[in-house]
Amino acid sequence: MKSVFLAVLFSFAVCAVLAAAPAEGKKVRTAFYADTGSRGAGMLQLARVLAHSPGIELVPVTSQDLRRGVLKKFDLLVVPGGKVAIQFPAIGKEGGEAIKTFVRGGGAYLGVCAGCFDALPSEKRLGLLPFENIPRAWGRDSMATVDIPKEGAAVLGIAPGRRRVSYNGGPIVRPVTGPWPHGEGRALAFYKSTVSGPDRPAHKDFFGAPAIICGTYGKGKVIGISFHPEKLPDTEEIVSGAVYAVTGLKSAAMHPRKNFHPLRAGYHFAPAIGKSCAGAVREFLELDAHPDLVLLAGCFNDRNFDGLDLLIFPEGPAGAYEGFKKADSRKIFEAFLGRGGRIIACEEAAAALPQHPGVIAVPKGGSLLKAAVSQR
Repeated sequence: MKSVFLAVLFSFAVCAVLAAAPAEGKKVRTAFYADTGSRGAGMLQLARVLAHSPGIELVPVTSQDLRRGVLKKFDLLVVPGGKVAIQFPAIGKEGGEAIKTFVRGGGAYLGVCAGCFDALPSEKRLGLLPFENIPRAWGRDSMATVDIPKEGAAVLGIAPGRRRVSYNGGPIVRPVTGPWPHGEGRALAFYKSTVSGPDRPAHKDFFGAPAIICGTYGKGKVIGISFHPEKLPDTEEIVSGAVYAVTGLKSAAMHPRKNFHPLRAGYHFAPAIGKSCAGAVREFLELDAHPDLVLLAGCFNDRNFDGLDLLIFPEGPAGAYEGFKKADSRKIFEAFLGRGGRIIACEEAAAALPQHPGVIAVPKGGSLLKAAVSQR
């Protein structure tokens, strides 16, 4: 097995950077998979990093879009983190074939955490990379140490060395045994720590396992990242490096400057809320682009209200916010409003919140952005 993998590695080294740089002024048209199974703050933060990278034109797409052949319009598909047991079935067999056709024909694929899982070989996955998941080797949400040797750093276009990264159950992999008919592959970075919890001891295969993997599939280029580089400022460059490795675009996120005293706002997006992932990404990026708002992403509760001026609750189906009527929840919201916090809420959420001047209801189809910035 080792000799097979070394042969793959050395043959791959001939093309250290997987793609030629795009033409001057040309945007890398990037499809961002935002649908069932793609979820959490990581999804929104990854979208933000990419959207703020000069040279990238980011468009959220759905599984229905994939089945309709939308990837023909794009250069790169990004599949973010989430829950792989839900994400890949949502993509479906037809959507998966559309992705494989896209990459085989010369398209680029970047998968983070669950998106990296999706690229592995299995009847229930895409099979874009010659690495297999090690069963039960993943760990709990934690910090981990990753080493990027100089060979891997050259492919990513970043400095070599060790980074502390945010890990949240991403795949722990090993090279496939035997021949791989679809292309070449190699590991660019490796875990140099373990992740464990009180109910899950560190797995013996975690330390030293690949943390970033890449390869070719037909004419296309593929990269998978096991951890979440978008979650920490110090590792955002790995996102840009991954884009560079598969498209040739050398770019770094340039986050918009905010006003000196911006409003600190929390955008609430939980799996139970009915707003589509694609709609949430578009709305989140619109809010994030405004200089008067510093936006946090996630599912907000009493543990992280303290740093916020605003809470933003988007549209959801009937009953999505019924939990807000519980006594414990009402006490939390009343305390937040009592210290001067304000809540911008869709009609369904506003109806479930305490009656208070600080709760601003936005009618269906109304602008959350307009309501939020009016609070300055």
